[in-house]
Amino acid sequence: VCRDLKPENVLIAAKDDLARLTDFGLARTVTKQVNEDGDLVGPAMSLAAGTLGFMSSEAFDGSPDGEDGQPSEGWFAARDWYSLGCCLLLMMLGEGGGRKVYAGKRHVLLPAPGNDILELLLKALDEETLSEEAFDLVSSLTAAKVTERADAGACRASPFLREAIAELEPPPLEPVRVDF
Repeated sequence: VCRDLKPENVLIAAKDDLARLTDFGLARTVTKQVNEDGDLVGPAMSLAAGTLGFMSSEAFDGSPDGEDGQPSEGWFAARDWYSLGCCLLLMMLGEGGGRKVYAGKRHVLLPAPGNDILELLLKALDEETLSEEAFDLVSSLTAAKVTERADAGACRASPFLREAIAELEPPPLEPVRVDF
């Protein structure tokens, strides 16, 4: 789980062309957590970590799906899948998939707000600047409902990613016949 997936946190290695996730914004808000008896039970990180333009709606509404109202790993992972969809949206559509903002002496391209993403994808599909396979992948990654959002299995099964995934997987071993 990354919690702050965005283009500037993805480094591409020149040697092996693999992407590596980083996060140089390591500071997090930590609060002291107290149980019902008033005893200090330890620090707790805020659930609202990430970069606003790449955060899914559930990151703001505070509705984790785990026991006792605590977030499960799947809840955090679903937020990362949404962020991945936003990154792909910007990679495929550039400025057509978002908006430029001025942030700290530089321009940054942020994805469109969540409720506008599907409309942008449909427009790109209609204009043939986006394939149906790419549309299906990005729209499923940026689905508003967590239960409808693509996950690792859906990404691996995506026709859009099939060739890239095949390049990463080692070829099957060929059987060797040995005669004694």
